[in-house]
Amino acid sequence: MKSRLLPFFLSLLVCPLLVSAAAPDKVPTKADIAKVVAEAGTYQPGQSREPFRQMEEWLRLPSSSLRKQLEAGLVQLLSPGNTYEAQEFACTQLGIVGSKMALPALSHLLKSDQTAGIACLALTTYPAGKADEILRAAVPTASGIARIQIINTIGDRRDSRAVKLLAPLTNDADLSVARAAIVALGKIADQAAWQAIVALPKDAQPDLQSAITEATLRCAEARTAARDAKAAKALYEGLLAPSLPTYVRRAALGALLRLDKAQAQQHMLEVLHGSDAALKPVAIANVRALPSGNASAVFAAELPNLTAPEQVWMIDSLAARADKAACTAIGNSLASPHAAVRREAIDALGRIGGTWCVPLFARALASSTDTDERRAIQSALIVLPGGGQTDRAIIAALKNSSGGTRALLVTTIARREGPTANMLLLAEAGQSDPAVATAAFRALSKSAGSKELTPLLELLTHAGNAEVRAEAESATAQAIARTKNPANRSSAVKAAQGWAQSVDSQIALLGLLPACGDDAALKALKAATVGSDTRLRAAAVRALADWPDISGWETMVAVYHQPISEAARGLIMRGLVRLVGEENAHPDAKLIAHYRELLAAARSDADLRLILGALGGAAHPQALQLALPLLDNTGVRAEAEAAVKKIATAIKAQHPQAAEDALKRLQTK
Repeated sequence: MKSRLLPFFLSLLVCPLLVSAAAPDKVPTKADIAKVVAEAGTYQPGQSREPFRQMEEWLRLPSSSLRKQLEAGLVQLLSPGNTYEAQEFACTQLGIVGSKMALPALSHLLKSDQTAGIACLALTTYPAGKADEILRAAVPTASGIARIQIINTIGDRRDSRAVKLLAPLTNDADLSVARAAIVALGKIADQAAWQAIVALPKDAQPDLQSAITEATLRCAEARTAARDAKAAKALYEGLLAPSLPTYVRRAALGALLRLDKAQAQQHMLEVLHGSDAALKPVAIANVRALPSGNASAVFAAELPNLTAPEQVWMIDSLAARADKAACTAIGNSLASPHAAVRREAIDALGRIGGTWCVPLFARALASSTDTDERRAIQSALIVLPGGGQTDRAIIAALKNSSGGTRALLVTTIARREGPTANMLLLAEAGQSDPAVATAAFRALSKSAGSKELTPLLELLTHAGNAEVRAEAESATAQAIARTKNPANRSSAVKAAQGWAQSVDSQIALLGLLPACGDDAALKALKAATVGSDTRLRAAAVRALADWPDISGWETMVAVYHQPISEAARGLIMRGLVRLVGEENAHPDAKLIAHYRELLAAARSDADLRLILGALGGAAHPQALQLALPLLDNTGVRAEAEAAVKKIATAIKAQHPQAAEDALKRLQTK
């Protein structure tokens, strides 16, 4: 009995109903085996598979004598009197544990269309020798499906002795048999097999062509593995015929180029110079692997003669080589009239380029009108290696550019985050071109800090264009936020107020004072609210309404009671309500005093609704006392009820009586 461990493990997949491998209580007797075999032989679909399960369990026991008895039982199941399902089970198991004992019975099954398939399943795993003889002997007398299954099994077993038997069958009148024989020869793929395939007529039946092609390809691969380069080359060359499927021809050319490296470059050039478009992608793809030192120069010279898609493929292959000739050719492709070619060149240089690419990219930016293409160039510049050297090259290109190109380069140098970026950006922010200045300020908003604060303020005070001034104000505000010392913030802004010549600049500076957030900034805003210029006073009120914390309370209340307009009063009221709302997290007597002050200062139901919206967040019993009287005001009753309910719920655990009384009052309303 042979030992085949791999099929044994595969049986775990073939037999999903296996139970655990634990040994039964006792080793089965011959009578036990005979009983189970008899039951298994009559199995019909839908019945219990217990006999099969029992035999599988016994087959796993480590007893050679028992294994022989069980094999005899399996052979018995192959008898004609047993059901097909029983025979199929037996063949499956014999494919795992079968020995020469089973071969005569398996041979008998090969004679029937119904059972030939399951017999072949068992015989597939047998070692070379007797099983091959049985299969070969069965071919002449078999017919129909049985014959095809046997031929397929011979091919799967790669029985080289069967070539003489199979070769004549490639011309069989039954095309299914002929096809099976051709496929089997391709699987065997020894010298005799491929000679038989090569000898097949070139005008074979169309139904056989795909089988011949597959078999030829298999033989070529086998000849390559056997280091028979001459034979493999001949086979692959035959597979280049225009009549064959494109995928086969491409696979053959690729294999041929790898096989004949000495002639690969010349062969690829012949393909490129020819008219066979189907093979050109393969030739181009193999450029990257050519060992020749001049290959890049040779194929770079071919670029102008290729179609746009072919140029794209060639650029990708040249990029893989990345030598001087390849880089030069790719750089020249940035000026291609074809958008797809330019885009591929951009992407390739972004991967393999360095500082030397900067002038090329700068020229491409200046000449391009395609938004996506310009963004692709910018992205390539941003990731370009070379550090400070590349930064300096970009700066040099920037100084020789203008308009949108200059603006893109400004943003590029900022996103590279080199050490010179902020110095350059400040210089560009002072440019007269609004597009360039705007791009610089936008970049500075992401990187400027305390060192750039004073220069930014100076630029802000001199900005004449409204859009540029808005970007300058935003960038300066970010620089203020990154300046840790509040005194340094306000002193810088106050100094800038002395430089500012225009009202627009003064207004922008007033808007920055809340970001400073200290007493000096607050005093400056308060003074501005009573100045002589109406626009500046209005700007000061807007800024004061945005004061960041409760320190601005007294100043804001004073302005509220003496506003320059009703609109200004409304702004301050909203600012005050915002401040107390932010203090709700720490409810105390001071907070309640602020709410009381607001309620007393309210001049309309709109004011009261605004205040009640914040008051509901104050979890303090005195907050209830402020909200409850407003239940009687029909104009704000809904807001008052919401505030009372929210406060009562929040304080219920600490002040149950107050909360209960308030909720009861809501029920009586």
